[in-house]
Amino acid sequence: MNDSLYITDLRAQYDRSPDCAGIVLRLSLIGGGFREYALRIPKIPDVMAKDYLHAQVYNIISSLGGREMMLFADDCLLPLASGVGKAFDVGRSKKDRRGYGRAVNVADRILEALGLEAFRFIAKPMTEYRAVQSADVDADTAEDVFDVPCIAQKSIVGMDIGGTDIKAVCVRNGEIVRYLEYDWFPALFTDCKQLVDPICAIVKELAGGGKIDAIGLCFPDVVIRDKIVGGEVYKTRGIRQNPGIDYDQNFKQLTDLNETLQKQFGCSVKMTNDGPMAAFTAALEAEAAGKGMPDGVFAYTLGTELGTGWVTAAGMIPEIPLEVYNLIIDLGSDGQKAYDADDIRSVINFNTGLAGTLQKYTSQSGVFRLAMQYMNTEEIADLFDKGFVKEENGRYYCPYEPQDMRKPFLEYMMALAEDNENAKAIFRTIGEYLAVTWFETEWLLSPKAKPRTLFGRLVKNRACYELMLEGAKRLKPDVVFEAADASMANTPLMKQLDNHPDYTVAQFAQAVGAVYYAAM
Repeated sequence: MNDSLYITDLRAQYDRSPDCAGIVLRLSLIGGGFREYALRIPKIPDVMAKDYLHAQVYNIISSLGGREMMLFADDCLLPLASGVGKAFDVGRSKKDRRGYGRAVNVADRILEALGLEAFRFIAKPMTEYRAVQSADVDADTAEDVFDVPCIAQKSIVGMDIGGTDIKAVCVRNGEIVRYLEYDWFPALFTDCKQLVDPICAIVKELAGGGKIDAIGLCFPDVVIRDKIVGGEVYKTRGIRQNPGIDYDQNFKQLTDLNETLQKQFGCSVKMTNDGPMAAFTAALEAEAAGKGMPDGVFAYTLGTELGTGWVTAAGMIPEIPLEVYNLIIDLGSDGQKAYDADDIRSVINFNTGLAGTLQKYTSQSGVFRLAMQYMNTEEIADLFDKGFVKEENGRYYCPYEPQDMRKPFLEYMMALAEDNENAKAIFRTIGEYLAVTWFETEWLLSPKAKPRTLFGRLVKNRACYELMLEGAKRLKPDVVFEAADASMANTPLMKQLDNHPDYTVAQFAQAVGAVYYAAM
């Protein structure tokens, strides 16, 4: 009942089955061109086959966005293909979309920001299919953009905004003069003003009344051309659910965060998602070491959720959602689907209500869920005694009032992994999930970069990193994970961070990277 059925394994099973027919998914990309994906589906599709098709379509849109998707299907599968638009709530308003439709919401907000028409699906018989050349998102057409920028005569604030805390630094004349860590729980907010105001206050505090030349910022949502345009993340959950506001109208406050900061501080503002900032930081540090990144960088941030970043071989950050934390990797684990999303034992996505997404597998939530599954009765009782877990009306949860216990719970589990076999199994399993993530992103995106650079709290502990690597090698023996630790400290600012007695590269690397990003 709790066993995973990985989408990679089901795809391999369908691909070699004589009882399957074909569907080709053709996605038109925002930047032009197409990507095509050939699927095999049982000729008489059952519930699992239908879930599989919807998961693959959902994963493609979550990763690449796009303008429209054409589905070319063999005759026996044409009714299934024709029903995809309804399954994704196309034709309904954003506020009324559920499940798979949340991916269409993100695609639509990106298209709206670019002045383009709403996303659509078109189903056609396979007889009308003519192959087109898939666009290479990782085309090597640009010059190297990773020369370390000069910050000697500038005052810059760099911010790494997460779901549990905000980490920020202030740099003046090439020296980090201030570090700041601010804990928050944005999922409880009911208005985007509650997101914007603390960010502005942190910049003001770091500036200390002095002039700021630039602000670099990474935010855990889809960011296109310095605008936050996703709106379907856990951090805005409470705002989405607020019946007293028009969510899309209210969300404009967050979309225009760059303009708000520009007006308030009279400086330039550059923003991206936390995943791309991680990839950018890794690429910049490699360049500073003289290694270069000829294949680009593909990075994951393992914290409150899974962030994903991609700097292509051309040195570019693709204008795509890349919401890998939303990818469905597991079509099994039926027993854990019975719990509601707020129960830490659940595999249900906080935002979409869909089961089996990486949000509950490779992040803080994954650690909490697996603790309930892998720890013995005595160890689980200890988690309750320490206040990390509470029970209310049959639901298990990590309390956030009067004290937010998410960080302490995670830190405890990471420390426990040093010598507790059950805790070790948790991080090995998370590594296994990361290997499945590798397979899926390879199938979806085909990045030239094959190693994965890991950032975030789950990597801060070396034992946890090594356990995750061990677990990943169960499924992909040649997988390469590179930890964002002191070994990557090559730029002047990162060396300063590495030498700090209280803070580590694993903690503040993205905030430092944001400083350089602002100066590009």
